[in-house]
Amino acid sequence: PKPTAKPKVSAADSPSRWDIFAGYSYLSAKGTVNVLQPDGITVLPQTYKSNNYGAIASGAYFFNKYVGAQVEGSAHDMWIDSSSSNSGFILGSAGLIARFPTENITPFVHGLVGAARIGGPQHEPYNWGNALTAGGGMDYATPFFNGHLGIRLFQADYIYMHDNWGPGVLGGRANLNAARLSTGLVFHVGTIAPP
Repeated sequence: PKPTAKPKVSAADSPSRWDIFAGYSYLSAKGTVNVLQPDGITVLPQTYKSNNYGAIASGAYFFNKYVGAQVEGSAHDMWIDSSSSNSGFILGSAGLIARFPTENITPFVHGLVGAARIGGPQHEPYNWGNALTAGGGMDYATPFFNGHLGIRLFQADYIYMHDNWGPGVLGGRANLNAARLSTGLVFHVGTIAPP
């Protein structure tokens, strides 16, 4: 008898074990910091501007077809002008991710907890604070590299950040609500074979 070809396993039926993402990121942080000025008397509200230059990377390990753990890091405007006001953000977070794989498109949602190293809006030095992230996105599976290369069409996150530079001149406290938009490449490593 003629040997029969093995049936092709769908990407939806056998998704990746690891997803490694790297790409471009835009961050818009909204918040006001009341800053005591060098005269020791005047207090002025200082606001943050959008950060147009950023990079993001993450790694997700999936326990099964749908649920996994994720570690993520991003940096915004760190390499443009670190001496200026509103000079940048570094974020590092970890949490859970859930995906919903289909043949070509995989939507996902995640919730992360971590820390943010924030430069103040009026030359306050970089300082570590708390960060909470909630969001999601959509990946597209390309045929390149046997399906191991994908495109993150978009990732949209809400991030809450808190930082405190203490009392005194150029001190202050920040409670920031931020929107982060990202896109880039996803590398799929390993597979979760069907039972």
